[in-house]
Order: sequence, then C-alpha cells, then structure tokens
Amino acid sequence: PVQRPPPPPTPATARPTPKPTPAAPPPDLFTWLQGHRKQLNQQVFRSYTKEGVNYRSYWFQYQDFYGALRLMSGEGEEEDGSTSTSSNGANTGASGWQAGPQAGHTTEQGFGGNAGESITGLSKHLFYVGKEDPAHWEYGLVNIAAFLSHAMTESITNDACDEFHWELNSDLDASKPIEEGKGGNDNHYAISNACGQEGQNYQEFVCSEEEREMQCDVDRNLILQATTSLVYPNAPPPLSCRPRSTGESYTGYWDVIQGK
Repeated sequence: PVQRPPPPPTPATARPTPKPTPAAPPPDLFTWLQGHRKQLNQQVFRSYTKEGVNYRSYWFQYQDFYGALRLMSGEGEEEDGSTSTSSNGANTGASGWQAGPQAGHTTEQGFGGNAGESITGLSKHLFYVGKEDPAHWEYGLVNIAAFLSHAMTESITNDACDEFHWELNSDLDASKPIEEGKGGNDNHYAISNACGQEGQNYQEFVCSEEEREMQCDVDRNLILQATTSLVYPNAPPPLSCRPRSTGESYTGYWDVIQGK
C-alpha cells in the first residue's frame, strides 16, 4: 500500500504579548499631605507642657503650614484661589506659617510670589518639593519631613516661635540655696541669655564664606523683643535685646519662684 505523508503540524495560534500594566502615576504631593492631615495633626503639630502633657499646638497648625508650603514652594494659592483659616482665627491662604493675631504682613499684591516663583523672585529661595518632575515627589516628601523634624525639635514641642530661656543662671548670687531667700540656681535664668546660651555669643555669628553676601551688619542700637516663651506659671519672659547702657554693669536674672 502507498504510504501517505503525515499531515503538516497545525500551526500554533500566536498569542498576543500581554502589554505591561502601566505604572500608576505618582501622587500629587499636596494631595498626599491633605490626605494625611489627621496623622500630621496627631503626631507632628503637638506641643508639651513642662510636666510632659501634650496638647494641640497653638502657634503651629497644619493649615498654616500647608498654606506656607504652597507659598514657599512657588505653588501659589489653591486652584480656586481660596484662602483658609486655622482654628485660632489666622488667615492662612498664602500668608506663611503663622498663626494667631500676629499673622504676617501684607502688601498691595497680597503675600507675594506668583505661581512658580519664590517670594523674593529668586529660584534659590524656593522650598524644593520636586514639582518639576512628578517622579521626584518623594524627594519633596523627604525634604518636608526633614523640615518638620527640625521644627518639632526647635519650636513645635515647646509651642514657641522664638528661642527661650533654657540655660540656668550660674553666678554666685543665683546659686545661693533656697533657704537664703534667693530661690536657688535651679530657678534663676539670666536675662543675658538673649545674648547667647551655652557659652555662645550671638553677636559674633557670621555666615560661611559662600553665603557671606547674605550676612547683615551688626546694628549695635537694635532693640528686639521676642514674642513667645515657655508656658508655665512664673516662666521667664520672652528674650529681649537692647544696646548696652553705661549705667548697667549686669542685666540680672529671672526668679521663677518669685515670678520676677
């Protein structure tokens, strides 16, 4: 019998190569912040009393921070142009991170800075949030985390915008024991703390060589008064500086026991 050749193999059906699932677009940084507002209020914008009791900060509020970040990053106001008000009554739409009745100064153009510009008009003064590349949003997030960490250490924890008295007086009069009526060294703070604490002399501070152009000359006639200080009974008042007087040999100290 004649043998027939085997039938040709059935060609395999070509299957289309599956297209890779497109990566989700990176989130918008400001949308991410708004979505984590509750956590930020609960974990970041918290201050502590002298006894260690935490409370919601009066001077540092999320919405004030959010408005300031939009301004300092060149993002500008919200798309609807609206401003917002924090719980203590400060108008914060683009005013900077300020709260309470001493909110920032305005100009005829508002609080300055068109979208994409810093308040000075110089790009080097923009707070970097990675907006030029959507994939860099995490760089912006890290930058914000570093800023808030520093703010928590220096200001938010103590609910104070300014440096405050923390170095105890060490002169002989202040170190006398409580039974002699002087209150004791543990309760005395030198008024001269405003000139420098921990052995520092603030008047001698200078900028590094590469930033020397931004350095201001010392004004020996300048009078400055801080706004905030620690909040507890008889706490030392805000720091203040003024020119040295020929009639003063020392500035004295604040006695927490006596409240003066």
